[in-house]
Amino acid sequence: MTVPLTSSVPDEIGVEAQVGLHSTLLPIAVSAAGTITAVECVCMPRSHGVLTFHELSFDIVRYSRNDVMAIQNRHVARRVIPEARVHLIVSIVVASYSRLIEAVKPDLIYRCSAFTGTQKPPLRKHVFLSEAIQICGYRVRQTGRDEHGRTFWFHERVKSRGLPALDPSAFDAVPTGIEGYSSSQVHGETKFLSDTERADYETRIKSALAKYARKAAPTIERMSAAQRSPIGAFA
Repeated sequence: MTVPLTSSVPDEIGVEAQVGLHSTLLPIAVSAAGTITAVECVCMPRSHGVLTFHELSFDIVRYSRNDVMAIQNRHVARRVIPEARVHLIVSIVVASYSRLIEAVKPDLIYRCSAFTGTQKPPLRKHVFLSEAIQICGYRVRQTGRDEHGRTFWFHERVKSRGLPALDPSAFDAVPTGIEGYSSSQVHGETKFLSDTERADYETRIKSALAKYARKAAPTIERMSAAQRSPIGAFA
């Protein structure tokens, strides 16, 4: 049994400032065994040659009492996301990216797909993400495929609420070659995180549940009592 923790995108999404990055974490479901499924979005400073920029990426996170998985494989993700909540994922990522951009205010943004093919369906969500970033005041300066065959998008800020427009001539001195950058943040796999990372996620998951999933607390408590699950501590 899996219980959805949200039916819509929260009105307010909190941005966490961590060492070397900013992130958002939104729980979307809890199982009877106490496993939490969440969407995590990250904005991380990067560099390639003399070029500095920020990279946006997202994972489906599965947290349990024994381990934490960061999932970017779309087939695995589809199996762990409740069917009734699949449609919410892109909306949550769009809203989270907008909040991260508002908080960090990067001049240049890099994104790439985990998918290495060229078929349109797996890349469709990136069309929505590009449109959302454009609304935040950025245009796609360059798109292409990296050395692994992953499609990438490189955005530059042209206007934004509360920020001056960048002088287009300022980019004349920026070297080309972003296609030579290879993201380590986007891996397209399912990775088990370390014990130290699991402990960090426990703290963050508790905080996120308290903030976003209060309406589900009675259901979580009933499940905890029936299954003797530790999830009650998160409610």
